[in-house]
Amino acid sequence: MADKDAQALLQQAVGHLQNNRELEGEATLAALLKARPRDANALQLLGVLRRAQNRWDEAESLYRQSLAADPAQPQVHHNLGNLLRAMGRLDDAIAEQREAVRLKPNYIEAHLNLASALAEKEDFGAAEKSVRRALQIQPNLAFARQTLGAILNDQGKFKEAETVLRQGLAAG
Repeated sequence: MADKDAQALLQQAVGHLQNNRELEGEATLAALLKARPRDANALQLLGVLRRAQNRWDEAESLYRQSLAADPAQPQVHHNLGNLLRAMGRLDDAIAEQREAVRLKPNYIEAHLNLASALAEKEDFGAAEKSVRRALQIQPNLAFARQTLGAILNDQGKFKEAETVLRQGLAAG
């Protein structure tokens, strides 16, 4: 299958999924993967669908297959990290978010999800560093300020947490 045809099928699958037509989207992805079994984008998109269907083991397998086909996909590392965190596998989740950030240093969502996973492991210093990096990228991001406030609070830095949250309120 030519790259142009594969891209057209992928866009068609995305359209189906965006319009809540899961069966059509899944069928389109199956057709694409039959012709191109190592298509990283199709594998990743099917992984997203499997996660939405709460078929987490299949989603993990598809994300890993996508990364085997093309390891330089920060969004797939990020998706896999989020899935692994939901599965309670924090060390693996942290590793995947770190890889997403390594591949795309300005990936705000990966920085924030890395911070959340680190905070869940009670590595508050590393979590704080990750949130502060997200705020360097986008200083007025309210969710990042709220996350930083929570992490500072968890460390007993109540005054600093209050300052960060008040600054966020003033900015927003």
